[in-house]
Amino acid sequence: MSLITRCPACSTLFKVVPDQLRVAQGWVRCGQCGEMFVAAAHALSPEEVEHAQAPPAAPELPADRAATLLAELPDLDIEAPAADVVDEDGLPPAAVVDPATRVDTGPPLEVAIMPWPSEVIESDPGPSDAAMGSPASPADAPFLAADRAGGAAAVRPRRRWLAWVAGLLAVALALQILIDRRDTLAAHWPALTPVLTALCQPWACRVAPPRQLDAVVIESSNFQRLQADRFRLSASVRNRAEWVVAMPAIELTLTDAQDQPLLRRVLAVQDLGAAAALPARAEFNLARELQVSAPVDASAVAGYKLLLFHP
Repeated sequence: MSLITRCPACSTLFKVVPDQLRVAQGWVRCGQCGEMFVAAAHALSPEEVEHAQAPPAAPELPADRAATLLAELPDLDIEAPAADVVDEDGLPPAAVVDPATRVDTGPPLEVAIMPWPSEVIESDPGPSDAAMGSPASPADAPFLAADRAGGAAAVRPRRRWLAWVAGLLAVALALQILIDRRDTLAAHWPALTPVLTALCQPWACRVAPPRQLDAVVIESSNFQRLQADRFRLSASVRNRAEWVVAMPAIELTLTDAQDQPLLRRVLAVQDLGAAAALPARAEFNLARELQVSAPVDASAVAGYKLLLFHP
């Protein structure tokens, strides 16, 4: 069955055969104005075709005006027209249609064979299956299948290359985390110490006890005068963590009666006589004698303060 379509540019009616549309994938060119359009998107129903072919209705005239015009018309011999001959689509052939009432369907239709653009597929849903048949498949359009196969073959090496890059970046990130957290990892899992030490050799780093100052506290301390300028400092430093930590240094501040600082001195780990690492739950007892000399007045010393820190 033929399909009646209308040109969107010049409104010319055309009769299109579905076999032609399947070859051209729905696209046609108007033979009147050259407009390219999708035939099914502008198809007309039988009612719309009859309405397009119907002659314009005569304007209604007043009764007295119509009687006057009828009286002025000459007598004509009216011959009965031959029976209307129509085809199965409702459009009369040009040979049997009165030229005064015939709708000009324009010059012969030109069917353009061209690939279906992707943007048209998105904007136009296309004709129904009944009017146009099943949609075109890769078998009907071998050039589409070849293009897809070539695109897939080009994508595979790119994906493998991206996978290799992602793997290398993941390994580099893991090595960076191991080196940056080497001290904490070695303290929590001592078995990793040889591996971390080997990783540090190319980077000139070393594995040491972690500096975790919040795990170390001064449980008790005492500062007493032995002589006019000599004092004795005693302190107990404890590691409250379940793993080994670095031994901190101690800052000693001597104050006067108004709690103003008179002298500050830093007691490094070597000055304390302690090891570089403080074992888990271990305690270190400090006992040192100090001498205060000029320009500080030893007699003005009335108090002291202790502060733990990592240099």
